[in-house]
Amino acid sequence: MSIYDDSYIPGWKKLVDAVHQYDTKILSQLFHPAYMAFPIPGTPQLIAPSNVGPYYAKSAPREVTKEELKVIVKQFGEAALRFKKAGGDGVEIQAAHAHGLLGGFLTPLYNKRTDEYGGTLENRMRFTLECIEAIKKNVPDTMPVLVKFTPHQRVEGFRTIDEGIEMAKILEEAGVDALHVDTGCYEEWFQAITTVYSKEGYKLDVQKAIKDIVSVPVLGDGNLKDPEVAKKAVEDGILDYVGLAHQMLADPYWPKKVKAHHEEDIAPCVGCNECLLAGFSGKHYYCAVNPLCYA
Repeated sequence: MSIYDDSYIPGWKKLVDAVHQYDTKILSQLFHPAYMAFPIPGTPQLIAPSNVGPYYAKSAPREVTKEELKVIVKQFGEAALRFKKAGGDGVEIQAAHAHGLLGGFLTPLYNKRTDEYGGTLENRMRFTLECIEAIKKNVPDTMPVLVKFTPHQRVEGFRTIDEGIEMAKILEEAGVDALHVDTGCYEEWFQAITTVYSKEGYKLDVQKAIKDIVSVPVLGDGNLKDPEVAKKAVEDGILDYVGLAHQMLADPYWPKKVKAHHEEDIAPCVGCNECLLAGFSGKHYYCAVNPLCYA
């Protein structure tokens, strides 16, 4: 699913129109994989904030130039405009997990730059803030711009909640309309993606720390498939929006069943992550509890 030129607008419009039939909003997540992309044979050398790649990289990426960053910032703004032209309701910038170009710039272990894009938190956030500005210039104020970020990566040597709180303040000041709060990174991916071993609401402590210091809405996930756990997170003022993700593959009727008080009929996600194998292996897999879901 790409949106890097106008040829993709008709396809997105088809999806947007289909979703709008059900009185539902749809947002597009804008993302640049950079050094986290899989280096398929024939792919040019991958770019990164610095000459540092992930653990699975077969060769080191090259440091992206400031001139290239200006082009990419412009491209983020153009991508948001295309989604607006397709009738979309909002966009989310993916800057979480030290994942992709934006997340990498935010993380000192991947960002070793000594120019204005590296070093201090303000410098490491510069690229993300420039992308936010470019997007907001291209879409109306009525179209929300969200940022998904990781205030606490929960891995030794990575970001702690203290810096994450400062990041949230800077993002709110930049005018984002909501924050999608996550945890984890590639080095300990189970901190980000729920597994069969994850405790219920295991990200709520981090999400609460952010909700307590910002006035914009906070979206969060993290094994919230139990309706009572999800409801309590909202009632306690920790989350404004509950993210379900894999649970919606296991049972897309979760919201309707909860609304109708038929929680006993929900097919719960078991956290096996078979659905992820489709993306990582290139093969097709069925959801373990929903054979109609063919990833």
